[in-house]
Amino acid sequence: MNLFNLLKLSKRFPLLTRFILLVLLVLSGGYYVCTRLLGSTLPPERMQLFPDGALSPVFMARDVNGVPHIRARTDEDAFFAIGYAHAQDRLWQLELQRRTVHGELSELFGRETLKQDIWYRSLNLHAAAQSAWPALSDQARRSLQKYVDGVNAGMAAQSELPVEFRQAGIAPQRWTVYDSLARLKLFALNLSGSFQLDLTREAARQTLTTAQLRTLFPDDALEGTPAVRVDQARESAGAAALLPLREAGLAPPPWGAPTAAGGNAWAVAGRHGEAGAALLANDLQLELQIPSPWYAVHAKGERLAVSGMSLVGVPLVIFGRNDRISWGGASLRADSQDVYFENTDPDDASRYQAQGQWLPFVTRKETIQVRAESGSALVGAQQRTVSVVLRATKNGPLISDQFAGFDRPVSLRWVGFDSGDTSYEAWYRLQFAADWQDFRAALSVHATPALKMVYADIDGNIGAIAAGKVPVRKQGGGALPAPGWDQRFAWAGYVPAARLPAVYNPATGFVVAANQQEAGAGNSDFIGRDWASPARAERIAQLLQERLQAGKRLGPADMKRIQGDDVDLDAAALAAELVTMRPDGAAQAKALDLLRGWNGTMAADSQPAAIFNVWTRHLRKRLLGDKLQQYWNRPEQGGYLRSLDQQMGTRALRQALAECRTVWRPATAAGCDGLLQPALQAALDEIGKITGSRSMADWRWGALQRGVYAHPSQDTWRPFNGLFERGTAQGGSPNTVNAADSIFIDRQGFEQRTGVSFRQVFSLGEGGIVHEFMNSTGQSGNVASRHYADMVEPFSRLEYTRLAPDETAGRARSLAAAAAGAVSHQGSSR
Repeated sequence: MNLFNLLKLSKRFPLLTRFILLVLLVLSGGYYVCTRLLGSTLPPERMQLFPDGALSPVFMARDVNGVPHIRARTDEDAFFAIGYAHAQDRLWQLELQRRTVHGELSELFGRETLKQDIWYRSLNLHAAAQSAWPALSDQARRSLQKYVDGVNAGMAAQSELPVEFRQAGIAPQRWTVYDSLARLKLFALNLSGSFQLDLTREAARQTLTTAQLRTLFPDDALEGTPAVRVDQARESAGAAALLPLREAGLAPPPWGAPTAAGGNAWAVAGRHGEAGAALLANDLQLELQIPSPWYAVHAKGERLAVSGMSLVGVPLVIFGRNDRISWGGASLRADSQDVYFENTDPDDASRYQAQGQWLPFVTRKETIQVRAESGSALVGAQQRTVSVVLRATKNGPLISDQFAGFDRPVSLRWVGFDSGDTSYEAWYRLQFAADWQDFRAALSVHATPALKMVYADIDGNIGAIAAGKVPVRKQGGGALPAPGWDQRFAWAGYVPAARLPAVYNPATGFVVAANQQEAGAGNSDFIGRDWASPARAERIAQLLQERLQAGKRLGPADMKRIQGDDVDLDAAALAAELVTMRPDGAAQAKALDLLRGWNGTMAADSQPAAIFNVWTRHLRKRLLGDKLQQYWNRPEQGGYLRSLDQQMGTRALRQALAECRTVWRPATAAGCDGLLQPALQAALDEIGKITGSRSMADWRWGALQRGVYAHPSQDTWRPFNGLFERGTAQGGSPNTVNAADSIFIDRQGFEQRTGVSFRQVFSLGEGGIVHEFMNSTGQSGNVASRHYADMVEPFSRLEYTRLAPDETAGRARSLAAAAAGAVSHQGSSR
């Protein structure tokens, strides 16, 4: 009997016996797994590959960080090797990604992932991926096919599978080109969360006054779409009906938190760089997870010569460099999604209204295998089948059928659902771009996600462009759910790529992308409204200008220092106003003294940051809570409160406090004057309980905020959380360059769920390109590997490593050693 079945049978025993068995399982199983089973799943450091049709071997050597350095005679052979490496290091991650898109996680994890499976079945991303394949060029398709061949060859060559496969009792399924294209769709979805904000705005419109809405949503788009009311019986739908969508967990875990995702990218012209070298820095903010979605790679073929961060499941460097240029990106925050209320035929529920007629819903039936023992994920668990009926309209898939709370169908329109998506083509062309014109031409065919892409080259030039399809709406701003039966609210096409914002070699000598509002490139084209606070962009520009105004040139060290910057300009401005209040007692006076003169530093060792963040949390609760309680007397109130709390950033809170008496008028005996003191006292009491100390000398922001790198399957394999999960004390805030977005957990503190997922810095001079990087966790997804989490602590300490060694040094020696013949694999491409 194996150890996993022993744990299963232990459920029949008394609690104490089960506890003892669990301890024995962890001790004995841990020894067995780590010494025998897991150790045999690790890849060799050096090897030769022979893809079918290859005229010479492909050399692959991993460096001290586990990064593969690939040398191939042809580009296609190099893509094969990247796929092989992904399978060696990230096989379980590939399997989970495939199952996520197909809606097959419940077969492993039971009821806990059933709603998520229904969500992805509704979206039907795999069908959208299949429609993209014919739109690609022959070269792009060959690169993808060779990568897929490499993944499957690497999978087949593994004599022992990673421990997760044994735990789940499954074998990996073969990878396909459609799985790779669907992985890109998943990446795009995680950076395209505007539909969730549309629903939040609709709910807020049913609850708050117009003036209050303008504080939370400072634009006039809320007035562009009429409230959807079909008949008197349906008028109560409104905001309350929308909440279960958020409560049901439709933000697609475990692969992203769309509304919090972002990033920073900036470039400095050669005339401002040390030794005349242009500079580029980039990070991307996603939901924290282990392993990271990114995989560093260095590959050279016939024309291909790239290094950077590849997305696991895709053969290309998404953010990185070739021999002439480097590129990075950040979320553009374009409004690429719309939500529509649909109207059903009162005499025939199988039809909906569109273009003045009743059309049948496009309907399909899906069956989902659900592991009967929810949460166990043990070998031998029984399965049951759940059947669901999924519907779609001309606007898109219905996202409301399987979730309570909607009085009518709700559909989702998204750029990513369009057939003929050429986003992979754009990334493929980018690998070979040699100059600014090539860069723009490659990204002109990019569809989703919408990104602000930043450029630098070895000649000292820099630039930035908006890339992706941005919808043109006939009427309405797309900020609220619109009547799906009214063609006045349909899309009329997309903004031409040539009209999207772009800048090349600006007079300032630098460009910055940090999810801030786009100016519109001198035209009236609408891009979006859900911009991040400008604080991050302003801080990056401030630090660059300070150096230049001091008459100094910028170098890689400056870029790294900026990437680790923890100053929140919005927090500093609000704190300067809060400290003018009259304290109630000595403890509050001491807290105000700590905040007085504070510059907004959110470092992990900061005392003022701890006080400020907990204080402002209680201020939001007091300011918003009574508004919701007047209307939201239902269980979903907590979820809505959290969503509005996140929407009310520091800048909006500052405005709300300034207009408190005229706009917000809190329902307290002392009105607005009664907000600050009790909120501060509640914060001081709460920090004392969480830290276990009443002494402010012991309080630190890093003691309250912890970054958790969650394993995608850990919530359903709870006894093994400690084996897979990693975490560290974290500084930062949503508005710091070193970004951190957290949720508060009662009696525990702030748990960072979203943050920086990688960092890269490039120096591009006459002598070549120097590329330094750090991944957030490690190269390997295998818990037995020393590279599983070896970057977690260095990443938090802002340490970097060289990615691509120079051609005549380390790589040449390692490839020569590989050629001398440590390990070889006779690849099979079919």
